[in-house]
Amino acid sequence: ALILTAVLTPVIRGAAMAGGLVRGVQADRWHRRPTPAIGGVAIFLGFGLAVGVGYVIDPGATQGFGVRPAHAFLPWTPWEGLVLASAAAFLLGLIDDLVALRPLVKLLGQIAAASLLLLSGIGVWFTGWYAVDAAVSLLWFVGITNAVNLLDNMDGLATGVAAVAGAYLALLFGLEGATGLMILALGFTASLIGFLAHNYPPARIFMGDSGSLFIGLFLAGLAL
Repeated sequence: ALILTAVLTPVIRGAAMAGGLVRGVQADRWHRRPTPAIGGVAIFLGFGLAVGVGYVIDPGATQGFGVRPAHAFLPWTPWEGLVLASAAAFLLGLIDDLVALRPLVKLLGQIAAASLLLLSGIGVWFTGWYAVDAAVSLLWFVGITNAVNLLDNMDGLATGVAAVAGAYLALLFGLEGATGLMILALGFTASLIGFLAHNYPPARIFMGDSGSLFIGLFLAGLAL
């Protein structure tokens, strides 16, 4: 994941520069030159390809989070729900990077992506009242997604914070004996480190909403 993302990022940057997909100088972005802002494509592809190869090599690695929980309404395992919801968040962010969605449309898209997690049985189930637990879960998913999105305003900030969070999740999963989840979290963290090599100040590319929405929703879902 690290190598794939590190190699793909300059390719995406070059394509963005050639296509004029750059973000002009903005005071709130702390950068002094036009910079491509679709680095999330490299993160998504690098991590996704690595996970795909890993699954082909060892499908049993998903054992333990491949069983439908009691609160699932869709015919998916939590593993599939996490993948599909994160992919939906990535596509939403990519569309926003390309055409600048209105805030309300963007929020509704985030809720829709988060609902895929919820309907896959991933959530905060602690009160016994589904409506309350579902509301808290959606607040968590959308809140963490937007927290990462808002962090993405300085070189390396969102990438670095998300990498630290991913590393600690990997540590917790390892201590709990959840090897499959630990490997998934390590691969996710590695892809962020591969991107950070190009996003470190002064950044040559930003992740954009395609990266921040994907990272935020994936972290929020993975934690639960």
